[in-house]
Amino acid sequence: MKKILFFFLIVLPLLSCKPILTNTFGRYQINKMHNGGTVSNENYSVEVPYEIINGQIILKIFTSKNSKDTLNFLFDTGSYSGVSLDVYQHFSGDFANLRTNRTDGNRVTTETEIYSAEELYIGELLIEDFNLAVDEYVNENLDGIIGSDFIEDKVITFDFPKNKLIISDILPDNMTSDYQFNLTKDWSKLYSAKINLEEQKMKFVFDTGRTGFLETSDKLKIMDNNHSSSYEIIGRDAKGYRSVTVTYIQTKNLAFGKNNIDNAIIIKSSDYSSNFLETKILMENKVILDCMNMQMILKLADDKIKINTKQFPTHSFAFGWLEGLKVVSKKVEVLAIDLELFDEIIEINGTKTLDSEEKVGQLLNSLKNEKIWYLKIRRGDLEFDVQVPPSIVVF
Repeated sequence: MKKILFFFLIVLPLLSCKPILTNTFGRYQINKMHNGGTVSNENYSVEVPYEIINGQIILKIFTSKNSKDTLNFLFDTGSYSGVSLDVYQHFSGDFANLRTNRTDGNRVTTETEIYSAEELYIGELLIEDFNLAVDEYVNENLDGIIGSDFIEDKVITFDFPKNKLIISDILPDNMTSDYQFNLTKDWSKLYSAKINLEEQKMKFVFDTGRTGFLETSDKLKIMDNNHSSSYEIIGRDAKGYRSVTVTYIQTKNLAFGKNNIDNAIIIKSSDYSSNFLETKILMENKVILDCMNMQMILKLADDKIKINTKQFPTHSFAFGWLEGLKVVSKKVEVLAIDLELFDEIIEINGTKTLDSEEKVGQLLNSLKNEKIWYLKIRRGDLEFDVQVPPSIVVF
């Protein structure tokens, strides 16, 4: 005991006035920083206004009861609740006496402070004293996140076929025909379920911030008769940008628990340490996330899980803005065209790619009907020309 006291006497004076809670504190850190707010109502059931934008669930948030303007908050069960640095002052409240080192999905660590909003409305549902991590979001149209800390002890009904999203504290009526998964919640407040996939029992984190169906580690074994294609993509970790290989697999008859799913697309990567069940399971099915009884319930029409799958990717390259226009994705099988990850595209069809991402997007759209793009490429100290048909490029 004396050693522990001595440690704190030495260390605490060195900290700033706001204590930093590191991952060493584990559960204590999560519970104190990410409290999910307080709902005083009982026996409530609130239908929530939302939009589906680029495959993500965007909730319409009000800063007060009489507010007419809404903010766009991503509903993301794979993250914690937060607010953009640009809009946190729209909420009445103050900074809590907390800050932390937060590591995101790209393994990049940043220091985050907590803003405690006195009130926040999701539809007509009032949440009080809601701790929000103040952050800068890459998506400028995103004002914040409603995360996994909020859904504790609540029932969330996703009925997108009927254009409904309902938040409640009322237990759902279970039918014998319902398809159920038991949920577990770990110390980080993330919810997961064990699912038999191709007769392999795997743990999947339920993550509504991701727009696909399933993303898995390389541990998943899939039948060889499925269509697959591998890509090198630019990833990022604490040391900077790097190359990551992902494989898209289009399954013909995927065994998912007791059901089979036709033409589902699974993404595998050796870079993943977890498996993810994502928003596409919600779009064509009525799904209830019961965080009171710790169950995920699928109410299936015709005992069939429906997945609205995008077309299997057929492009060979993807261009993206990475401190300038660069090659950010490349199909592994492509050999004939000399383009590599991180190649900088400095000119297209005689037009220089300017420093404005918006203007470059306009340029690419204006050239999309051309048969060939004539690119001037910079790779390190080298500059050279490459021809590529735009039909095999996404941007």
